Amino acid sequence: MYFSLQYLSLSDATSLTFISPILTGFSGAVFLKETLSLKETFAGLCNFFGVILIARPPFLFGNPKGNQSEVVTPGQRMLSVSAALIGVLEATSTYTLLRAIGKRTHTLHSLSFFSSQCVLVSTICMIIFKIPPVIPTRILWLVMLLLICIFGLIAQTLLTMGLQRETASRGTLAIYTSVVFAVVFELIFFHTIPSALSIAGTVIIMSSAIYTSLTKKAVIRSVTCPAVGQPALATAGRGDDPEP
Repeated sequence: MYFSLQYLSLSDATSLTFISPILTGFSGAVFLKETLSLKETFAGLCNFFGVILIARPPFLFGNPKGNQSEVVTPGQRMLSVSAALIGVLEATSTYTLLRAIGKRTHTLHSLSFFSSQCVLVSTICMIIFKIPPVIPTRILWLVMLLLICIFGLIAQTLLTMGLQRETASRGTLAIYTSVVFAVVFELIFFHTIPSALSIAGTVIIMSSAIYTSLTKKAVIRSVTCPAVGQPALATAGRGDDPEP
């Protein structure tokens, strides 16, 4: 994602990144044998369409106001697109593996291993590419870095917990709502008034999120009644793990 931003606009990179929730739904259906209904697929496509309306990538909507200040060669753009798609594949694999692990391990175990690998790989890459460490010299910068750590930890924790309790398709569909929060926070903190297309995209994403949360079907399963030894019917949410 970060590498692709060297030669891609933020809107283009964002649009490519949000392919991963759709691919995660298909991955869960193929590898985890989870149910992927037509409603969930339709909701995912609607969410992606909403992201396109908000991001308005130049390769679809053209360069705004004819801004051609940054010249990017086709080779550089292809390299960035390839890097973004590799990131999408890795994100899809991560979400699928978290769902496969489920509740067999605690959420903090997965986060601890992920964080330790980030520190190790980042340190090795900084040594190889001779990237000097940067120490914040202002209190504001330090506060912002601490907020990134806190909010990032909360976000990863809740995402992991959600994937432990829901199917891969339904769990990752909630990721699309982050675009809505980005639009709202831009309005609050940077006073950026969203365009009509951004508002339309926000409405589509929120409507799809509400539709997905309200259409969770109950799955009928057979449970043996200990009192009479006869099978009884019980219901469980499609994303819930069956009780032993």
